[in-house]
Amino acid sequence: MTQAKQKFSVKEQALKTVARGASIFFFGILLGRFLGYLIRMIIARSLGPASYGIISLGISVVEIAAVLALLGLPTAINRYVPFYRSRKQYDVVRGTIRSSILISVPTGLLMMALLLILNRQISINLYNKPQLIPVLQFFAIIVPLYSLMMLNSAIFTGFKRMDLIVYSQQMLRYLAILILFIVLYFSGLGIKAAIFAYPIGYFLTALFGMILAQRLFPIWGKSLPAKLNYREIFSFSWPLILVSMIWFIIDRVATLMLGYFKSADVVGIYNAALPLAQFIPAILQSFTTIFMPIASSLISSNDSKELKKVYATTSKWILTLTLPLFLMIFAFSEQLIVILFGTKFIAAAPVLRVLALGFFFHAIVGPTTTTLNAFEKTKLTLLNTAVGFAVNITLHLLLIPRFGIVGAGVASASALILINLLAVVEIFVMYNITPVSKNYLKVIASAAIPLLLVLAVTKYLAINVTLNWLILFSVFFFVSYLLLLYLFRSMDKDDLVVLKEIQKKVGTNIRPLEYFISRIKK
Repeated sequence: MTQAKQKFSVKEQALKTVARGASIFFFGILLGRFLGYLIRMIIARSLGPASYGIISLGISVVEIAAVLALLGLPTAINRYVPFYRSRKQYDVVRGTIRSSILISVPTGLLMMALLLILNRQISINLYNKPQLIPVLQFFAIIVPLYSLMMLNSAIFTGFKRMDLIVYSQQMLRYLAILILFIVLYFSGLGIKAAIFAYPIGYFLTALFGMILAQRLFPIWGKSLPAKLNYREIFSFSWPLILVSMIWFIIDRVATLMLGYFKSADVVGIYNAALPLAQFIPAILQSFTTIFMPIASSLISSNDSKELKKVYATTSKWILTLTLPLFLMIFAFSEQLIVILFGTKFIAAAPVLRVLALGFFFHAIVGPTTTTLNAFEKTKLTLLNTAVGFAVNITLHLLLIPRFGIVGAGVASASALILINLLAVVEIFVMYNITPVSKNYLKVIASAAIPLLLVLAVTKYLAINVTLNWLILFSVFFFVSYLLLLYLFRSMDKDDLVVLKEIQKKVGTNIRPLEYFISRIKK
């Protein structure tokens, strides 16, 4: 086999693996986001904005504590498990996993204890919300359970078993919380239904994940060789300890600061917009989760040039699949909020648009931070995140007192855009990797034209957009989008590789799509 054919084979195999894992994880994320949003919607409608705001605040506090306990170790597992698997050093693989668990479990228990001790001070002195006390008392157990859940997910990712993440983290967790809340709420427990449902759901998820991880790759056993590599893990992950903490704070600082400056009702309204906007990077997350082990394997084999090609194709698919969702959410934010949450939450519509912009930019530039981490540039990741965090906190302090939830949205979106912009520039300068190509403009034009037609018809006919109209507009939009992708010839041969792998995993006949791609490829 010639060198060119070998290179093509490497790239094709990497694309196949990315597509295979991303297709599984995308459907899992889609299901998980749907169930998670359904839980929030049911809790919000059942308990009202104030109680929903208290639950949201409690979850934010607990998840920040959990991230502190994780110490950036899931990313270390994502990086080193595939790296050493490709070299068949299974004792180091096992040692990496064991080391991570032995570090994170004690820190998780410590953070749980601190939360139990300080819950009154957090609830009363910081937020002046006494009703938060019982929420934090029961939610504290989530801290070590969340840590175990994330470590299990990292193990599954390292072995490229995205289906196991879907079964445990996306399906079991949300279904357990949803069913428990409904049963307990109709038993007359009120807000206590949510207080009890979340910890039980996380316990079941962590337990099931541990069983799956042990069956996938035996981790514990006296006869199993394991080379504990605390030093290498710590050298890689210590910047990610701060990165993970900062990212979680960035994701939740709006909720925390709105809880400080405003009422619980305002927190609840903001958290109607946030999870809906978080649907936008679902495609990115699907690809990013599997992209890390692929990138690590390519770097381990000194195939950074092929990594550049895989990155470009991956980024184009993220844009192609994300753009329609973003445009529909941005254009019909009021209608979506009213349909899902009711008129009491209509004030969430403006902030939904702002957050959608931030998450959209975060998605379309591709797996930037993941690429930096794959090249072991974790300190650079830390610097980018710290700069974004400083801007985020400053903007929240300046904007929330004056503009409320819209100010919180602007601050959050600005931080997302800045962090990703820095990473885009860095990976281009250091490795000549970029997501941008002429096909980007073709994809954007293919989506913009039908959207403008829909908005023009809506305005000209003065249509009150109900759920039925929204479905009709969506069908027209997506059909037009596909046709314009065809007319603009926006795909190439690498897209056939991706599509074929998706077909294998979802079990759907996409031969018409293959023909479609073959006709429009360059």
